Amino acid sequence: AGPVLTSWIMSLKWLVFKRTKIGFWREVVKATETYVSPPLDEYERPGDVPIIKVNRIVANPSTLKTQLSADRMKNSLFGQMKRNTSSWGDSAWRRSYVDIQDAGQERAFVVKFIGEGVDDHGGPYRAVFETAAYEEPSTVLGLLKPCPNSTQANSVNRDKVVFDTDNLSVARLRDVSFLGKLVGLACRHSLMVPLNLPSLVWKPLVGLPVDRKDLRAVDMGIDDMLRSVERLTPDQVAELDPTDLQNALHQSCVMKVGTDGLMHEEPLSPANRAEFIRQVEHRHLEAMNPVLTAFLTGLGTAVPAPFLPLFTPEELEVLLCGKPEIDIELLKKVTEYDTATEGVTEKAPHIQYFWAALEQMDQAQRANFINFVSARSRLPNSVDEFPMNFKIQGPKPGAKNEPDKHLPSSQTCFFTLSLPFYSSQQVCYQRLLYAIENATTMDDDFTNREEWGSGGGS
Repeated sequence: AGPVLTSWIMSLKWLVFKRTKIGFWREVVKATETYVSPPLDEYERPGDVPIIKVNRIVANPSTLKTQLSADRMKNSLFGQMKRNTSSWGDSAWRRSYVDIQDAGQERAFVVKFIGEGVDDHGGPYRAVFETAAYEEPSTVLGLLKPCPNSTQANSVNRDKVVFDTDNLSVARLRDVSFLGKLVGLACRHSLMVPLNLPSLVWKPLVGLPVDRKDLRAVDMGIDDMLRSVERLTPDQVAELDPTDLQNALHQSCVMKVGTDGLMHEEPLSPANRAEFIRQVEHRHLEAMNPVLTAFLTGLGTAVPAPFLPLFTPEELEVLLCGKPEIDIELLKKVTEYDTATEGVTEKAPHIQYFWAALEQMDQAQRANFINFVSARSRLPNSVDEFPMNFKIQGPKPGAKNEPDKHLPSSQTCFFTLSLPFYSSQQVCYQRLLYAIENATTMDDDFTNREEWGSGGGS
C-alpha cells in the first residue's frame, strides 16, 4: 500500500468498531483468495490442492531435543513443511478450498501423516499448524524464546515469548519469514496460532511506535538499570565502571559521529548521560526490527498485510492468535448433542458432569481438551467463525458397559467427543484429564471410525 492509503488506514484504527473492521478484513481476505478449480467429482480432491507428507514420529520433541540444530530443523514438522512448500509461488499461500467431507474446514493442502492411520478431513491440517507454527518455534527450534522477565520473580508478562535476535543470519531470517507464512495461512483459514507475543511485536506490526513501557513489559531488568543511571548524581555517573555498564546494558559509552564522518566512542559523562540512555533504549527497542520485517514479509504472502494497520495491537493479537482463555459459554453455544443415541441430551447427568468437569479445569487443561477434540488449542473468536459445531455423541460400543472404566475418545476432524455415561463429575474429570494428557497420535480417529463402522477419514 502507498503512504497515503497506509495513513488513511491507520487513521481508522481508533474510529471504526472492531466488528466493522473484522468484516472488512474478511472481505479483503476473500478478495485476495487464489481460485481453486473444483474437481469433476465433489468427493475427489482438486488437482490444485497438493498432498503434503510429513512424519510426526521423527519430529517427536523428545527426539529433536537430542539432535544438533541442523538435524533438529530438518526433522521438525516446521522443517518438513518448509521443504514441501519450497516450490510454492506466493499465490499458493492464498489458496482456500473446502472439501465436502471436511466439515467446513478451509485448506490450502492435504496432510498425510506417515505411519499414522488417519485421513485428513481437517484434524491433521489443524494439527500441523499447531505444531509447526507454535509448539516447535517456541521450544525446540528456538525461533522464539522466553522474554527476560520470565526469570524475574516480581516482573510482569513472565509468560511472554519474543523473537530470538541472537546470532541472526540470513537462514534464520528465512525461517522467521516462513513462520510468518504459516501464521498468515492459518489466519486465512480461521485457525488460531497461540503465540504469546508482547506489545513490542504487535505494535510495529500495526504501524505504531514502541517505547520504554513496551521494553519494560518484557525486560524490567534493563529498564530498572536505565532508571538507576537516570537517578545518579553527576559524581556517581563519573564513577561508573564501564565494565559493569557493558555487562548490564551491553553498552558502556556514547556512540557519536565525528567530524570525519566515522562513529567514535565517547566515555559516559554527566553531559552525555541522556544521549547514552536514549541510545541504549533505542538499541533494545529496535533489536527485533530485522526479525519483524522478515515475519511481516512472510505474513503478507498469505494475507493482505497492508491492511494490518487497521487494527489495534490487541485486536491483531486476537485476530492471529485468538484469546488465550477457553470460553466455556462460547463452546456451549456451538455444541450439539447426538440425540439419536438414547441418553445423550443436554440435560443428561453425564453431560452435566462433563461441563462441570470443564469448569473444574484450569485454562491450560481446557486448552489441552480443545486440542484433544479439534487439534487446536484455542477456540475461534466468535460463534460465526466456527467451521463446524462441537458434537457430543454416545460412547463407543465397547464402552457402554462399565462406563467408568473407559476413556472418552475424539475425532478431531469433526470436532466430536464420544463420552461414556460416567457415574459422577469426579470420574468424568479424571478420565478426561487422562485422555487429553496421553493422546499422542491421531490413530484413534481412524480406530474410532472402524469401530463405529463409518469408514472415512479424519
